[in-house]
Amino acid sequence: MSVRISAPGRSAYTDGEVHGGTGAEQAEAARGYLAYAGTYTVTDDIVEHHVEHSLFPNWDDTVLPRTPPWTRTTGSTWNSSSRSSLTGKSAAVS
Repeated sequence: MSVRISAPGRSAYTDGEVHGGTGAEQAEAARGYLAYAGTYTVTDDIVEHHVEHSLFPNWDDTVLPRTPPWTRTTGSTWNSSSRSSLTGKSAAVS
């Protein structure tokens, strides 16, 4: 499983280098982005993200329990054709 959340309107680095940018540019970029990856398990209405790697180092090797919105609001179950209530796009499972 992989999660990536990015704030809209993030500024580009002035020097255009992937590992470049000033300290201030790097800090701003990090404040506007969150990413983590690992595996997940599903038990009842709880999805647990087992974080292996995270941009936020405090989350490495932790478990983040999540209650999906469709269980809180609709009581419906998830399947591979479920659509996000926010985007209308199909949910992906990996």
